[in-house]
Amino acid sequence: MLSAICKCMKLALNLTDGQTEIIGPNTTPHDLEAWDSVGHVALIVELEQRFGVVFNDDEVVDLASVAAIEEALRRKGVEG
Repeated sequence: MLSAICKCMKLALNLTDGQTEIIGPNTTPHDLEAWDSVGHVALIVELEQRFGVVFNDDEVVDLASVAAIEEALRRKGVEG
């Protein structure tokens, strides 16, 4: 699942391959300059499209790390 999340992040945040390579479960917006409020919205949209899920407002706020994204996707039944 991490690989697919990285692909979403690369597209939504316009990351380089080098930036994408450092993404891991502990990655947060503090680690990626492009993961600002606008980038967060773009990332949520990309994740929803890629995984066929919808996040509610409370979930969107809680998706503040790659690990939190993975957990939220698992709760929605995404295997990976």
